[in-house]
This record gives sequence, C-alpha cells and structure tokens, in this order.
Amino acid sequence: MNKPPKPTTMTSVQTLVRTVRTAAGLRDALFEELDNLRSGRSTPRQSTAVARVAAEIIKSVHMEIEFHSVMRNLQGKGDKADRIEPLEAGKLALGSGSP
Repeated sequence: MNKPPKPTTMTSVQTLVRTVRTAAGLRDALFEELDNLRSGRSTPRQSTAVARVAAEIIKSVHMEIEFHSVMRNLQGKGDKADRIEPLEAGKLALGSGSP
C-alpha cells in the first residue's frame, strides 16, 4: 500500500536556488515543481501556489509588452504620446526607453 508523501520543509542545510528571471527560467521552475510533485517532494497545495505565482508573472509581462506596443505606436504621432504617463512597475519605468 502506498503511503501519501510527506510535505517537505526547508532546513538550515538546504539552500534556496534563485530562479532565473527569463521565460526559460520560469519554465524550468515550473517543470522542477512538477517533478517535485510527482516524486513526493512537493504537495498539490504548494504546486498550486507555484502555478498561481507563475500566472501572475506571465500576466505582468503581458501587460508590459502591451504597454510598450502602445507607446511604440504613439511615437511620432505628435502630442498624443504626451498624454500617457510612463507606467512604473517595480524598478523599471515603462516607456522610459530602458530595456
């Protein structure tokens, strides 16, 4: 008879590995969570939380892409571009020309 997996907890011996902040890094983190869930090193609740965080990251990136698209379309159209103030998200001021 299979026993249900025990949830894991971080101990002082384990180290936290920072997720690479790219699409590939997000995919890697999601696949790692899936592997952990299948092997019993994670719980459905934890995996759901990870998936929700990933969805929010994707939504914020989508919003940033849309904003840059609008700003790019407004460039060179006279004073219309001046009506939209740069949107600040975290440390990046969108529309500021910073990558």
